Amino acid sequence: AVTSQMTGLSSKIVDDLEELDGPGDKVRGVFFTLLNRYPDDEELKIGMSMIEDYGDDGISDLAWSLMNSPEFLYIQ
Repeated sequence: AVTSQMTGLSSKIVDDLEELDGPGDKVRGVFFTLLNRYPDDEELKIGMSMIEDYGDDGISDLAWSLMNSPEFLYIQ
């Protein structure tokens, strides 16, 4: 429901991130949008790998993962 609306390929988050250049900027965009911080080096590496391997689905998967993290739940 809400999670799929936020992480689906037609979501505002995914649409906005498609305009960014390169997987690094997209990973930073997902983190900043959802956690209000940039990823550390390890998070950036994992996120870039997801996007390089799965394209826009990788963005959705990363967003879903972050929304289910304790850090996101704490912020909300």
